[in-house]
Amino acid sequence: TKPDTAQPKFRTVSLSSNQFQIWKNCTLIDRRGNDGDSFHIQSPQGNEEIRLYYVDAPESAARTYGNGDTNHKRIGEQGIAMGRLNQHETTQVGVAAKLFTKKLLKGKKFTVVTNGERVYNSHRKYAYVIVDWKGQQRYLHELIVAHGLGRIHTKPMTLPDNTSASRQKKSLYELKKYAQKKRYGAWGVK
Repeated sequence: TKPDTAQPKFRTVSLSSNQFQIWKNCTLIDRRGNDGDSFHIQSPQGNEEIRLYYVDAPESAARTYGNGDTNHKRIGEQGIAMGRLNQHETTQVGVAAKLFTKKLLKGKKFTVVTNGERVYNSHRKYAYVIVDWKGQQRYLHELIVAHGLGRIHTKPMTLPDNTSASRQKKSLYELKKYAQKKRYGAWGVK
């Protein structure tokens, strides 16, 4: 049999749309609350907390908050979407996603593309993050999906090259199939 040489098909990054702000030379601010899909950055605009479009990396720990609420239901939903993982397995994938993102961003410069839209009226802003991946500029949300470290979920948005949200979702489902076939991240747990 032929060896499997399939490679994930990442979108070529092009910043041709005029509906976004482009923040170059951003850096990660290392904070306890950072995770795989939401983190603090230093940008030309100052300190910001951003949330990636399209992906939801699992929570990295089960928590009970001061008011008695928990994140257990959300972890359950994440686990079901990522191969019917139990709570422990799901949070382990969340830890892996957090470490993956931190490794890609910490001590490096990266580009953030945002239209300034706030996440549920909070201080966080939805954004695309563009990182260097094997000498190529790639979208972080695509890398997370291709490595089985997040579900395709949350806010979709037209890409900075004017690719429609529906076309991008289709591409993300192909990256998810790639991760499943390779048994990456959540898809290699069971």
